[in-house]
Amino acid sequence: MTWKLSVIHQITLCCAIGFTLFGYDQGLYSGIVVNSEFLKDFNEPNSTLIAHISATFDVGCLMGAVLICWMGEKIGRRKTMMSGCIIHAVGGVLQASSYGPAQMIAGRFVAGFGNGFITATVPIWQSETASAERRGKYLCIQLAIVDFGIVIVNWINFGMRNVASSVAWRFPIALQSAFALTCCFFVIFLPESPRWLITNERFDEGEQAIAKILQLPVDHENVQSMKTDIMVHVEHEKEVKNAMTLKQAFSGQDSLQNARRLFSGAWANAQQQLSGINTILYYLPFILQHSAGMDNTMVLILNACNSMNLAFFTLLGWFVIDRVGRKKLMSIGFFFEGICFALVTVGLAVNTKQSQFVSVAFMFFYNTVFSVTTNATPYLYAAEVNSQYFRSLGGALGSVGNWTFNYIVVLITPIGISNIGWRLYIVFTVFNFAFCPITWFFYVETAGLTLEQVDELFERLYYKKKGIENPVLPVEQSKAIKEVKGGEITVAQSENVDDTQGKV
Repeated sequence: MTWKLSVIHQITLCCAIGFTLFGYDQGLYSGIVVNSEFLKDFNEPNSTLIAHISATFDVGCLMGAVLICWMGEKIGRRKTMMSGCIIHAVGGVLQASSYGPAQMIAGRFVAGFGNGFITATVPIWQSETASAERRGKYLCIQLAIVDFGIVIVNWINFGMRNVASSVAWRFPIALQSAFALTCCFFVIFLPESPRWLITNERFDEGEQAIAKILQLPVDHENVQSMKTDIMVHVEHEKEVKNAMTLKQAFSGQDSLQNARRLFSGAWANAQQQLSGINTILYYLPFILQHSAGMDNTMVLILNACNSMNLAFFTLLGWFVIDRVGRKKLMSIGFFFEGICFALVTVGLAVNTKQSQFVSVAFMFFYNTVFSVTTNATPYLYAAEVNSQYFRSLGGALGSVGNWTFNYIVVLITPIGISNIGWRLYIVFTVFNFAFCPITWFFYVETAGLTLEQVDELFERLYYKKKGIENPVLPVEQSKAIKEVKGGEITVAQSENVDDTQGKV
């Protein structure tokens, strides 16, 4: 197969198609649950059944991500992606052929299970193959295409609103399988993560993967330098890991601070969901009908326009995510998202035509702020903050955090709107204002660092806390490498290099 794009751009495009499934499914049921043919075929389901049908996808995603915690590091990034795509496609077929809630819920779960594989793997595969200075930009492109998936399905839902048959909802549901199979096809032609290959002692394949990604000969000094850096850090992580018990590792006693890093990546994703984004993405038409009293055509138009707003401003995140940094960008985002939800709450509570307009405007503005600041950043942070041996687990735990709280938010939103109305949005207002200082004071900045430098940053912070100012870390050892042959590393003897320091 002949490509004109560079290999890293091919990987970015493939990951973006995989993430499009995520966006497509997020937007899919926002229009389906107000489609008259769907409501008729499912005997006018109440808000509780609608919530369970929508949220079952998130349960599947959660279960898929949990499995990847164990399986992801064993089978690699490519096989995980392909498996997830095939499972997702099967789930799409089950949903599109449904004649009752039971099969629909089962199909949603299966599709979600496959999507859990994909969302846990895409940020890791991308971060392990992209350069430090472009890692954030590539993920912004992916998330913009996720949002493009939401745009596609929202306009499809709008176009199908007057179709007088079950095709009105079956066709949009079935289309997700096409995205899944397309992504699976593209993965076949792309290289595995060189970091995963080297970690699993497949050194020659890792070297070939680096050469393919850099588009340089295998014996080029840049290829060999990157291979050496990865091998040194992998070996160091292995030594630290082997020297620690599981209890010690998860009580923060290892120099790499793996427990802290795993938790911070997972919690970044949990915060994103508790900020209230999927209250709007899943249920904006439902909210506009039940809280603002708008007609079906208007709510579908506004929903589609809102998703276009989301996609456009996520792409603008390209210009700030690496310049501003992860920690500062998330903190700014949560602060302004809190302001948006506060004004949405006030507008709906006053309940005049003018105040409802204000609420809708600030739902749009919330999406604008979210798109630029907290859309891509948590996914990226969970992928890049963890050490190599724990990166697959960290990415999977990030997805677990994402889908756990995604499920909770999606489940309670229609029930909350039906029972307590505008008061529901007070919860998201409080969450956003709380997340701002949490992120600012407890997160470590990772922007602009290679994945190996992130390891060194956490080790330096660990030793500084212990009163050791200048530990010898893998970066110093890699400068003293004399020879790398197969999986063996020979270190030149020097009075400035002590390969016993910096170990626990």
